[in-house]
Amino acid sequence: MQQTIRTILASLGVLAWIKPLAYMASDHWNRRRQEAVLAGIVRRHDLVFDIGAFFGSRSFVFAGLGGRVIAVEPNPTCIAWLQRRFRNHGSVRIVPGIASNTAGETTLWIDDQVPEIASVNREWLSSGPAQSATRGPRPMSVRSTTLDALIQEFGHPRYIKIDAEGHEPHVLEGLHHRCDYISIEIHRDDPDKLPLCLAEIGRLGDFSVNIVHENATQFAFDHWLSLEEWHGWTWDDEAPGTADLFCRLSTD
Repeated sequence: MQQTIRTILASLGVLAWIKPLAYMASDHWNRRRQEAVLAGIVRRHDLVFDIGAFFGSRSFVFAGLGGRVIAVEPNPTCIAWLQRRFRNHGSVRIVPGIASNTAGETTLWIDDQVPEIASVNREWLSSGPAQSATRGPRPMSVRSTTLDALIQEFGHPRYIKIDAEGHEPHVLEGLHHRCDYISIEIHRDDPDKLPLCLAEIGRLGDFSVNIVHENATQFAFDHWLSLEEWHGWTWDDEAPGTADLFCRLSTD
């Protein structure tokens, strides 16, 4: 029955609007929570890279805190909505494409029935956190760039947020500049990604880490942990299965 309703709504072109509107409603509920976490990181006029902008929930918060946002997103479903949502926001610039370790063209895999779900990493779609929603992905060629190229074009960001649906290590491979903060979305069901990301960030210099669990209003730890302290961390059985790992790089 649910699939029949989805099919009817999709054929009428309604489904493409219902989900983004639902996300926007959720954004307004979650905005204060996210601002509480990010207010000490994003300052007025700071440049922020939102890598994997999706429907723009984080870009919305970054701009609300006074940041200048470069929102990078490869999925055409999400790009169309981002362009509508931020058409009157001079502080948010939308860059269609994906950040990776090389510039050029790459293949994005998009779920046929849930088109807002997409990844360059096809294996992530079938076996990662999205597996319960993913059915039959279709390929699409998209532009790829690197964080280094984005920095050359737009300037040096204070903060880079990365949510690339399993592609995060490759995004970080394309970065050779230090910035104050980097965050990556991590999942309990994707444990192999985290050490790869930390190794890439470690190339850039000394860093400390903290974590924000899904729907939390503050960092999990009352101080930033050294890498040695972090190695003892494990997922709490009672904690949500998704979190943002924040890395604060030393600029000395």
